[in-house]
Amino acid sequence: MYCKIKKKSRINPIFTHWFRKLDMKTPKIWFSLLERYEYLGDGPAIYPKNSFEWEKLFEGKHELIFSELQNYINTISQPTSYFNYEMVNKHGAWKTIPLMSWGVHFHKHKRHFPETYKLVKQIPNLVSLSFNVLEPKSNIKPHFGDTNAMVRCHYGLQVPSGLPDIGFRVKDEQQAWKEGELLIFCDGYVHEAWNNTDKQRIIMLFDVILPEYESKKRRICGTVLSSIFFQSMLLRLKLKEPPKPILRLMTFFAKYSAIALTPIYNFVGKIRYK
Repeated sequence: MYCKIKKKSRINPIFTHWFRKLDMKTPKIWFSLLERYEYLGDGPAIYPKNSFEWEKLFEGKHELIFSELQNYINTISQPTSYFNYEMVNKHGAWKTIPLMSWGVHFHKHKRHFPETYKLVKQIPNLVSLSFNVLEPKSNIKPHFGDTNAMVRCHYGLQVPSGLPDIGFRVKDEQQAWKEGELLIFCDGYVHEAWNNTDKQRIIMLFDVILPEYESKKRRICGTVLSSIFFQSMLLRLKLKEPPKPILRLMTFFAKYSAIALTPIYNFVGKIRYK
């Protein structure tokens, strides 16, 4: 799901200007899985408020969403550690409750959040939804995400403090979350998060495909699901990343397998956890 920043993954600075000009002329889809360097576009790092019409859906909805989450945690289950342990400064620092991941619905969890899901499904091209906990005295290391074809959105649920004790950086911009407010950013740029307080920071995270890439939504979801699969496999087996030609070939088959299997997985899950 995420790519760590490594020196070998950075493109030669000589070509940076050329790539930036190309991004400005042709808004092609960038995938970290295939490119292996951070996104070089010139779009917003953190979007200003009211950039999207659907932001209005969240006005006055903090209590509704947070109450469903608290009920789930108190009666059903606790959040689980994010799979990529290399992204945090200590074990168990980053925990999640996934409801949807790039078109894959987790009905086992989602059925416990009926009002939250009723709200977010009104967002056009929503592809991911989860709750995220950043534990006290923890940080998520600088990294870049999966693609420029979407915006990642954080909705503040429990934010114990502001900058500099707790915050979020995208490129050179820093901002603190606020309860009941959205923080929307480009996941392709380098970003990091920290919580130096004694309390948990809790947000709802969701991803929305940008309108200009709507027609390619299935391809985007399939490619990112391939990235998640490969990262998880490499971490579990402690393997090195394969050469780029082999990775591209593996991605081709994994992407179309994900596209074909996602509707089946969703149908079975919906029947099983009806």
